[in-house]
Amino acid sequence: MKYGLNTHFKMAVLIGLFRVSVTVFMCLLSKKVQSQSLPERNVTETACYTQNINLVCSSDEVIAIDAVNAGAKLRSTYCYENTVVNTSNPDCCGTDADNDCITEYYNEERNLTYKYHDKCTGQASCGPIQVQWMQVKLDWCDNHTNYFDDSTYMFIKHYCINETRVGVLPEVTISSDASSALYLQGQEYPGYMPQTTYSSCNVRSTCSSGGFSIKALHIEFDTVGGTCQQEISINDTSGNTGYITCDDNNNYTITEVYTTSSSDVTVNVCSGQGNGRFWIGFIPTSGTCLKLSCHSVSNPSQTSCMSGFTTSVTESPTPAKETTVGGSVTTVAAAQTATSASTQENGPGSLPIILAVVGAILLLLIILVILLIRWKYKKQKNPKVAPEETENDIQDNDIFNEETFIPNTAPWATKVPLPLHRNLEPISRQDDHPKKQKKKKRKKNKKKKNKENSVEEKNEVND
Repeated sequence: MKYGLNTHFKMAVLIGLFRVSVTVFMCLLSKKVQSQSLPERNVTETACYTQNINLVCSSDEVIAIDAVNAGAKLRSTYCYENTVVNTSNPDCCGTDADNDCITEYYNEERNLTYKYHDKCTGQASCGPIQVQWMQVKLDWCDNHTNYFDDSTYMFIKHYCINETRVGVLPEVTISSDASSALYLQGQEYPGYMPQTTYSSCNVRSTCSSGGFSIKALHIEFDTVGGTCQQEISINDTSGNTGYITCDDNNNYTITEVYTTSSSDVTVNVCSGQGNGRFWIGFIPTSGTCLKLSCHSVSNPSQTSCMSGFTTSVTESPTPAKETTVGGSVTTVAAAQTATSASTQENGPGSLPIILAVVGAILLLLIILVILLIRWKYKKQKNPKVAPEETENDIQDNDIFNEETFIPNTAPWATKVPLPLHRNLEPISRQDDHPKKQKKKKRKKNKKKKNKENSVEEKNEVND
């Protein structure tokens, strides 16, 4: 396949555009996060493919999944026999971090990537669940050909958290000892929160003035009409504000979302339409005790969750109500209207629209470049042929029968020669050519001249 200089340039441009688009979308649509640890008891369970795996905590504890991994053994271990895992060998079902090829379990084709998280998170025990397998990919490990083609076992790491330190909205009052964490779940977790519910919480340090961090164990908020319908706002006494929105959905990857040195923090939780659920933890600094208290509120104006969805749950306008905030008088209705307008202008729903437009433009540009390259290649492959160079020109003898001079296309055409006059000889069409006629005439004249010369010589001899 041959390409001109212009085609090579266009291909380079296409590859560059593809790389740029991938980089942009990966930066905009995803956050690279590293799983964070929790100050809780960590347990690891392993089992071979074809076996079942069980996750178990104490009766007063609940499970929080840390990681689900699949591992492949070296071929030299003979852990696979005729495509069946050798479960009789305990080493085939255990983890060998130094020699095994290990990766995070991923199965989007069958929608099983988070099967174990969904079944086990928030439960005291979970199982038995059948172990799934994965195909070993090129980028898993170095020298991947030294490993079996499929994973041989699975291992799951999970935390066991004392349920007395886990509060479930709307009404919560729990406290912890020094350096122990507290946790908060949405209503009906691991189910989804009811729609149009609002809660306000307070987190305080009770035995010292130390701060704490907030870690998201599970964030799964929903978007309706381009607007995130769940939100958690965080306000500390230092004047700092943070938000947990749909952008923080983490697929069960434990993520740190907020850190504060304040000893008193307000956390407001709002749920509008759609399906949303969450589980967050408050992890104190060393030696800090925490107290968490929450209660439900009837109106979102009583919280700092003033996202765009609040306008969709207000059935009728309410009269302005004066309230004192920080010594100044303001109206709740005015504040709500201004915040709602600001959210509609700069709210989280605008980001997906912008990304969709940018993606559509890049896709169209790539398609146009591809079509241009294909067109140029076809043009080079099939150039126009001049009439005199064609190999399919129709010859005269293809049109007329050489014996009958009747067009071959005539329906009454026949190959039987027509009777000619007996005194006439058939005329050869090949003699019709001027050059041949001239050549024939020269030959005849030469023959005549030779004959005359011969006669003259004979006469001379006789004389």
